[in-house]
Amino acid sequence: MQKKRFSSYIKLLFISIDLVFILSFLYFIQNSKTATVEKGQVLFLISSAVLWLLLNGYTKLYTVPRTLSYTRHLENIIVHSSLFLFGIYILDKLSINLDFRINTFRLIIYFLIMIVVLKTITYSLLKYYRLLGKNYRNIMFLYEDESSELLKETLLQRKDYGYKIFSYSGRAEDIFALVEFWKAKGIDTMFIPSHKDMDNRLSIEVFEKAEENRVTINLIPEILRQDFFKYNISYYENFPVLVPVNYPLDIYSNKFIKRVLDILFSLFFLIFIGLWLFPVIAVLIKIFAKTPVLFTQKRYGYEGKIFECYKFCTMRNDNSLLPEERVTNLGKFLRKTSLDELPQFVNVLRGDMSIVGPRPHMLSVDDFYSRQIRRYKIRNMVRPGLTGLAQVRGLRGDFGDMNIRMKQRLLADIFYVKNWSLGMDFIIVLKTVFLFLKGDENAR
Repeated sequence: MQKKRFSSYIKLLFISIDLVFILSFLYFIQNSKTATVEKGQVLFLISSAVLWLLLNGYTKLYTVPRTLSYTRHLENIIVHSSLFLFGIYILDKLSINLDFRINTFRLIIYFLIMIVVLKTITYSLLKYYRLLGKNYRNIMFLYEDESSELLKETLLQRKDYGYKIFSYSGRAEDIFALVEFWKAKGIDTMFIPSHKDMDNRLSIEVFEKAEENRVTINLIPEILRQDFFKYNISYYENFPVLVPVNYPLDIYSNKFIKRVLDILFSLFFLIFIGLWLFPVIAVLIKIFAKTPVLFTQKRYGYEGKIFECYKFCTMRNDNSLLPEERVTNLGKFLRKTSLDELPQFVNVLRGDMSIVGPRPHMLSVDDFYSRQIRRYKIRNMVRPGLTGLAQVRGLRGDFGDMNIRMKQRLLADIFYVKNWSLGMDFIIVLKTVFLFLKGDENAR
C-alpha cells in the first residue's frame, strides 16, 4: 500500500558503485604499466562482473534487510569477496592472456581491505539516510502484548532501521476503519502477536483485506514465554515439523576451535600486554585508590556452574556510603574504559569464560531475572564472555527501563547462542576494540 521509497534504485546504485570499483581495481592491477587493453582482458573484466553478480544468489550480499546488523553484513562481504577472489584466481589460471602485475597475497589483502571499506561506507550512508527520516516504512501494531511492546521499543530505539510507527486505537473487528487507517497512513506492514486468539472469520477477513491492499502482516511470536528458541523447522518432504534445535556450540569441533582460540588470544594478551599493564594499574590503585588491587565476585558460568570472576577493584570497602559514592575516581576511569575487566583474561585462560559470549551478571541479578523471564538460562549454554553481542549493540549498563533492557539483552544473548560463528566472534571483537578506542557512552 505504501508508496515505495526508491529502495530498488538504492540497491541498483550500490551494485553500480561496487562494479565500477571492482572493474577499476582489476583493470589497474593488469595494466599498471600500460594503457592498452587487449581483447582477452575485456572478456576477463566482463566475466568478473558477471561472477560478482551471480555470487549474490548465494551470499545475498545485496539483499540487505533493514534490520541486518553490520556484523552479519560484514560476514557476507568477506564470504562474497573470498569466493569472488577464488573465481578470479581460476579465471587467471585458465587464461593465457592475463598477466597480474601483483602477487596473489597482496592482491587478496588489498582487495579485501578496499571492498570492506567501500561496503562499510555504503552501509553507513544508508543507515544515516534512514536516520534522517528517508527511505522509511510505515508500520502499525494491531494488538499489543509483552513481545510486541518489546519489539516496538526496539524499533523506536533503532531509528536507523527506517520504520515509522503509527498507533491504531480502533478495534480489529471494524474492518472498514482498519482499511481506511491503512490508506490514510500508507501502512506497509502490520504486526500481530502470533498467539492472539482471533475469531476465525475475522482472521480470514483481516488477512484477505491486507492482501488486497498490499499490507504485509508479520506475526510476533511470544518469544519469552514459549519454547520458541528450542526448535527449528524441518521438512519431511513438504511437511514442516518443529524439531529440537542444535546450537552451533553443541558441535564438538566448533567448541574445540573456539576454546583453542580463547587460549591463544588470552595467552597473547597476558604475555604481551598484561605483563606490563597489570602492574601499572595495580600501582595506580595502591597509590590513588588505596584499595585492594583485585576484586572477586561469584558469577554463573557455563551450564550454571559458579566461578570466581576477577576484576580490578574500583570501590572502597565502606558500606556506610551509597554504591555510587564508594566508586573511587580511578575506579570511574577504569570502569569507563572497561580496564577493570581485563583480569578476566585469566578467567578465559582457566576455562571459566570465553573472549566472546553473554556477559556474566551477579548471582542475585541472574536469580532475579531467571524467575521473571522464561528461557533466561539459555544464556548459560555457552561460556560467558569478556565481551558480547549485547554489549556491542549498546545494551550494557544499569539505566533506563531495566525490565525492557534486560529482555533486549537476553534476546541478543540468545541470538548469539543460536547463530554463533567464528565470523561473528571476530566482528564482535573488532567492534569492542572500536568502542574502547572511541569510548563507550554506556560504560559506567
